[in-house]
Amino acid sequence: MILRKPYAMLIKHFRLIHFILLGLTIYLAFMSNDVLRFLNDFIANRTSSINATGYLSIMVYPVIVLIVGICVAIYYLMREKKKPKLLYLLIIIFYIVTMGVLIYSSVNLDIIENEILESSTLRLVRDILRVDVYAQYIAIAIITVRALGFDIKKFDFAKDINELQIDVSDNEEFEFMIGVNTDNLKRKGRKQLRELRYYFVENKLFITIILSVVAIVGIIMIILNINFTNKVYKEDENIQTALYNLVFTDTYLTKYSYNNKDIGYNDTSYVIVKFNINAINQGTYQLDTNKFLLKVNNETIIPTKKYYEDLKDIALGYRSQKIDSNLKTFILVYNIDNEYLNKKMTLSYEEGYVKEEGNWKVKQYRVNLNPVSLDKETTLISTSKLNEPITLTNSFYNETSFTINNYSINTRFPVTISYCTNNYCSEKINQIIPTTNKATIISLTAENINLNSQLSSLVDLITNYGKIKYESNGKEYTSKILNNVTPNNYNKEYYIEVDKDITSASKIWIELNIRNNQYQYILKES
Repeated sequence: MILRKPYAMLIKHFRLIHFILLGLTIYLAFMSNDVLRFLNDFIANRTSSINATGYLSIMVYPVIVLIVGICVAIYYLMREKKKPKLLYLLIIIFYIVTMGVLIYSSVNLDIIENEILESSTLRLVRDILRVDVYAQYIAIAIITVRALGFDIKKFDFAKDINELQIDVSDNEEFEFMIGVNTDNLKRKGRKQLRELRYYFVENKLFITIILSVVAIVGIIMIILNINFTNKVYKEDENIQTALYNLVFTDTYLTKYSYNNKDIGYNDTSYVIVKFNINAINQGTYQLDTNKFLLKVNNETIIPTKKYYEDLKDIALGYRSQKIDSNLKTFILVYNIDNEYLNKKMTLSYEEGYVKEEGNWKVKQYRVNLNPVSLDKETTLISTSKLNEPITLTNSFYNETSFTINNYSINTRFPVTISYCTNNYCSEKINQIIPTTNKATIISLTAENINLNSQLSSLVDLITNYGKIKYESNGKEYTSKILNNVTPNNYNKEYYIEVDKDITSASKIWIELNIRNNQYQYILKES
């Protein structure tokens, strides 16, 4: 194939080509700046995500191709004429990078328009695009200088173009071979590498200084961004807000209540976030739980108060309790789809406002959560007998322990109760009897009772988490009736209504099931 060299045409229209190049780069910078302005407004909540993709015209891509194509042609002209060509090589590389930046921005604009994008990702897109736009302004300034004919290196206005004299060889025909000469490519590649190495050696000090400054500035910006501007906290890390000291201590996943009853639907589970909080200043405050947002898989979930009672073994659910300078512990509960259980979870707490880039926006404190599943196979932790202490280790009631000294079974127990009115006290004997003829009463005496603050009494622990089990004629049974019939404010013995058939049992024990941890206290052995 016979082609004609384009060098004569390029030299003849050198300035015109640069003005065309200048127009294309200005158009591209204008379009890029439109996207940057949209992202700034969207982050500041001054605009919606509707038609986000419309801010980036598809025309930017052919414009970049034209810019790169023109610069490639000029690069080969400068190489042919043995003129400095590094500037055009850098412009080519920069606009190829710019195309990548705009493609990355376009992908995220599409996500913004159709889904929810994390604020940290949104700011990253904005910051990358901002750097690219500023760099485009620098490229425009350089191309403007070249279009006017000013040689920066020589500070000579006219000589730069005059030296690109047209000779016969610039317009001669040449044979263009379709195919690739690999030996020639390897030779040219080795030559380019040698020239690049020589260039680096000659300018090593200057290049090292520039790279060092860029690296230091980059590291400082990353550190500031991670630790201050967009800091994301970890569990057990103290967060000091304008009003509170706040520590998110643990996160749990479950489908079951404290007594192992299924409280979830087939395709949902619960995220329980446990936190400690106290007010920084004197006075009392109340939390708005709707400001504690769980973010998972681009979904934002607000807490529910519906299941606090079912999860009371973990901690007290926050409703509207007063927050003061004393440290308190609460839980928040979130209902999520099972498909999100293995996704990254972040809790965002919103409090007050912060001024960013001249705009006021809600201040967010974000915490990466590390959920632990509570739904495991039940394991027998320990077994105790009469007069032996038992401690509920490996559970949310670790500090709970007690010792049962004695038990007895009967259908009637007389108890003496004191009544006091107007500083006068008297005693009265009451009879504790079953509420049905199919039941009987079991009496327990205990000592060294240490209970978690969530438990009101030993019988509260047994009736909420336990079963009275017994063995009769070689078969195991569970008491059908389990009612607390202990008189109010009576703490000498505890009385529980149980199945009447327990009177003939050869073995009796209390079985406590706290989530997946089981404890047995044997009252009677065969």
